[in-house]
Amino acid sequence: MKKFLKKIYLTLFSLCSIILSSCSSLYNIGVVELKYYDNEDIVNGYNKDLYYRNDLDFEGADPTVIYINEGEYNGYFIMYLAKSNAVNAYKSKDLVSWEAVSVCFNPPVGSWGLSDLWAPACIYDEADDKYYLFYSATNSNQKDGYVKTKYLGMAYSDSPVGPFVPFIGTNQNGTVMDEGTPLFDIELLGHDHPNYKRGSSFIDAFPFIDPVTGDKYLYMSRTRNVHAQNIISGVKMIDWMTPDYSTYAELTEANKTTVGGSEITERFEGADVVNAINEAPNIIYKDGTYYLTFSVCATTDPEYSVMQALSTSPLGPFTKVQESDGGVVLGVEMTEYGSQAWDHVLCTGSHSFVYDGDDLWVVYHQDRNRLNEGGTGVGNFERGIAIDRVDFVKNELGQTIIHCNGPTTSIQPKVYSSLKYKNIISDAEVTAVSKQFVNVGTGKKLKSELLVDELMKLRTYDKVEELVSEKNVVITIKFDDYRTIKSLLIYNSSDYYKAFEKIEKIDFKFRKKLDGKPCVGTARISNVEYDFGSYSNADMPYATSTLYMRPGAPMIFEFDELEVNEINIQIPCPDDKDEIALNEIVVLGKEL
Repeated sequence: MKKFLKKIYLTLFSLCSIILSSCSSLYNIGVVELKYYDNEDIVNGYNKDLYYRNDLDFEGADPTVIYINEGEYNGYFIMYLAKSNAVNAYKSKDLVSWEAVSVCFNPPVGSWGLSDLWAPACIYDEADDKYYLFYSATNSNQKDGYVKTKYLGMAYSDSPVGPFVPFIGTNQNGTVMDEGTPLFDIELLGHDHPNYKRGSSFIDAFPFIDPVTGDKYLYMSRTRNVHAQNIISGVKMIDWMTPDYSTYAELTEANKTTVGGSEITERFEGADVVNAINEAPNIIYKDGTYYLTFSVCATTDPEYSVMQALSTSPLGPFTKVQESDGGVVLGVEMTEYGSQAWDHVLCTGSHSFVYDGDDLWVVYHQDRNRLNEGGTGVGNFERGIAIDRVDFVKNELGQTIIHCNGPTTSIQPKVYSSLKYKNIISDAEVTAVSKQFVNVGTGKKLKSELLVDELMKLRTYDKVEELVSEKNVVITIKFDDYRTIKSLLIYNSSDYYKAFEKIEKIDFKFRKKLDGKPCVGTARISNVEYDFGSYSNADMPYATSTLYMRPGAPMIFEFDELEVNEINIQIPCPDDKDEIALNEIVVLGKEL
């Protein structure tokens, strides 16, 4: 496969014209070569109108993203990042190309928190048609008895891009609030409360409206400043200015699956006192389950990951999903010895979920120091924004859990709402068979549904299956009518020792009108090798006897729009492999 982007194809129009001019009576023009973009320029040469890649060009950390469906910013995603002791708002149509819109919040003179603004989160409340922005900052108002530590604040606006202003007035608890008053004060919890400790610090506020009851909640991370651990806690809100302190609950315990429980988490969450961390909470709800997602370990630790815990109530009790049960939402593969197994991605953490229609995405940061000479990295606080697709799967315990098709560093299809194409393979009848010889016999039917479920297996413990064959694989994709096709993506196995090495043939059965006369034929791509140099560690100088894939990497075939009703794919099983596997197939296209 080429390592550079080059427009190498003659159009099918040209090919058909040549054939028809010599034999105009032919309706079926037979087999023609389909030239294509392979999108394999590792530096910068892929088609950014169709695909994205997490190159981490947009610097930032702790992103929160919401989608706007009305007003001036209708159809835009808005992202909030804290920079230079202010909160900035950015807009995008595709979650990739971000444009600065405003400095949406600057703490006013006299504010309790003027420095160290962290992890802003915004929510729209249709009950009063306002946007509420939450943040943490270092307190500077000690004259009123506040401790110099991290507090939470809130500001509101009629616009998603601000300006946001703090609430001034008396909240429903009777607390008089002005610029010098933080939103959440541990002193108001009550000194006899079992979770009270003077000077407790709180960061990473995340607001949530329960879709079942309409009740409002605020989640946060209680830090280690006067405690042994960072943990996730939550409180019900009477309104966005008024915490109901009687509902305050601690929802996680670092390195334990439940608060006060005895079961240890399989995924290391940091050493006690020094590094025990659960932070950056998010909550999403689906079919009776509340999914609490949060980051574990220190920001620069290779094991810095996003995990999940489940409950049937917004304030728990929550039980963490073990790593072996699919509990990792975002994170690198680790070896049994506790070292990093991947060399291409590092420190996937603080995150935000957002829907694009029915498609769920996660926006998060990766550390930009992905790779050093030893093959692993340590985070250096230089972080960039990344995105990946998210779905839900069942594990062996019968739990429906969050599964992310990431973290990826390879080329992926963009947010569909930003394209005129989407993955249309679910419209087709897909069959896959295993054959000794690709052109002989009927073969053994394989679980073709694994190619169209839009789920990718990345880590060994992911609760996603790949299609596995002991012989050559023949795949047929049939549509009930012609579709306009623009690109085909075929995802290799996440297991180096099951990865296919080449695609022998791809046939597209197409039609095209020339001078008012319809012609049909087969457009063929032949003998394309998989790029192991880019998508495995096989060619690295530090490669050991353990070889692995950099998972989630597809072979990409992009071409001029083509009207197709059938695609046939032949993938040989190498002589030195007992079996091969495929992860997924994506067909980017549209109805005629």
